[in-house]
Amino acid sequence: MNQRASMKDNPYSSVNKSERIGTSNYDELIAWKRRKLHRAKRRASVILLILISVVLLMSFLLNFLI
Repeated sequence: MNQRASMKDNPYSSVNKSERIGTSNYDELIAWKRRKLHRAKRRASVILLILISVVLLMSFLLNFLI
């Protein structure tokens, strides 16, 4: 436990976050995967929103020009 705590405190550790999470218990792993999925969903929704707004803007400009 102390070794893991010292690894977390060291910002220059070569072990990345996912490998550190993998050494922890099952509940932490599930929580980490849920956060990762939530981030991916939020990113996808933002990209989708931007695409929809660009398409609407382009259609408005085309209708305005014609």
